[in-house]
Amino acid sequence: MLDPDPEQGCIAPLAALPLPAGFSARQRPTAGRHRRPPRNGPGHRGDHLQASGQPRARRVACSFVLASVPGAAEVFTAGTARHDWSSLLTDTVRHVLAGTAARTCAQVCIHPIDTVKTRLQVNKAGAPELLRSWRSGSKAQPLDVYLGPRRVAHFRNVLFKGPRDVYLGLTGAVLGTIPTALLYFATYEYCKERLAARGHVQAFTHVVSASAGAVVSAFVRVPTDTLKHRVQAYVLPDVFRGARSIVANEGMGGLYSGLLPTLLRDVPEIAIQFTLYENLRRLVERRRGVAKLRTWEHLLLGGLSGATAASVTMPLDFAKTVLQTGGTQPIQQVFANAVRDKGVGGLFAGMGPRVMQTAVMSAVFFTLFEFWKAQLKGPAARAHDDRLMMPKIWLKRRDHVWKRQFVYQ
Repeated sequence: MLDPDPEQGCIAPLAALPLPAGFSARQRPTAGRHRRPPRNGPGHRGDHLQASGQPRARRVACSFVLASVPGAAEVFTAGTARHDWSSLLTDTVRHVLAGTAARTCAQVCIHPIDTVKTRLQVNKAGAPELLRSWRSGSKAQPLDVYLGPRRVAHFRNVLFKGPRDVYLGLTGAVLGTIPTALLYFATYEYCKERLAARGHVQAFTHVVSASAGAVVSAFVRVPTDTLKHRVQAYVLPDVFRGARSIVANEGMGGLYSGLLPTLLRDVPEIAIQFTLYENLRRLVERRRGVAKLRTWEHLLLGGLSGATAASVTMPLDFAKTVLQTGGTQPIQQVFANAVRDKGVGGLFAGMGPRVMQTAVMSAVFFTLFEFWKAQLKGPAARAHDDRLMMPKIWLKRRDHVWKRQFVYQ
């Protein structure tokens, strides 16, 4: 095999090669034959040789060798293929990696919304001084939207302390999302393959697989959620010192505060969201007389069904947050305290941010999942449509978007 000589800029034993058909002696590339540099201009002699002639000589030399040496093109192609690590990935592994990367990136996007939701759900009686200050400050410095002289919208100014404040706890969220997403998607793919092999219908396969993934991954997700929520609510200074403090004062069980409401929330939420989405999808397809909807239509229906499921399971999400930010009462006592203090509406505190979080998560996760899935394909397996990511993601007609959209929140 001939190796390139970096000092010469071409193939070392090039002069000894026989000329291929179509080449003459004047066309043989040599290391020393370059365009003559200007006599008195800058870069005279060797500087001009390396600045302009070298890349062209190297390209001509490589083309010459590939054309003249028998089997050189095949060797070059085989060497390139050996470095195509993505061709070693199966579809299952590629989907697990793509889902993990997409879920992690999406978590960064929704973290400020999750911070606002958490702070609105913590009980005022046991809230730290910093949290009470944030609540009063966000109301005292509101954001108003005017249409002419008339005010049309009035919002809390959740950013009055700066954007860094709403990203508190992000380290714990990301460190927890990576193993949680790996475990969730690995469980999902495993259950899906086993159930599909037994001949179960796709809808049943998806609901059971997603629910199994949520239950299994909860044992990794709940400890990091506990740390994240306590940092977001100013209960703990940071994730690492907070972990040591909880273990020292409450034991390992303290990290699993809120495990029961998490499990009680996730499985019904997935079932409600999926059932409503499937019924809406079939209704729209029947009304429009089409077999497949466009991607953006699936996302709209999925967002609507996700918002509905999030609203129905809101009391369980409220109880989960209260317990993970330091509450010690049973779930039923959490419900009773909220109803006593604020009425039934107290169980739905933070519903606006939670619905927004669900919609943003669905759109961002779907887009990033398709992006990473295409990036993890090998060059040989990559279709021409993979280069046109946005049309493929938003305009392609699909049967459904189950795995790409219905993931744990």
